[in-house]
Amino acid sequence: MEGRIIELIDEENEKKKFELIEIIEHDDKKFAILAPLEDGSEEAIVCEITDKGSEIIIEPVDDPDLLDTIEQLYDEMD
Repeated sequence: MEGRIIELIDEENEKKKFELIEIIEHDDKKFAILAPLEDGSEEAIVCEITDKGSEIIIEPVDDPDLLDTIEQLYDEMD
């Protein structure tokens, strides 16, 4: 599992660790499915990955329709 753990900084500037479950491409964008490791929550989150050249930005997806689409694409992978 090592190498699939990423650390993100939230809006309160706190570090949080996640396990990278999968990366899914949709409409020329990349989305990461992440499972939190520290808060005991079993619910994964979906984030959009944006490569800005010198940095990679990972932001949560809030659009319910997009979340449904990403979930469906993930389910079809099995």
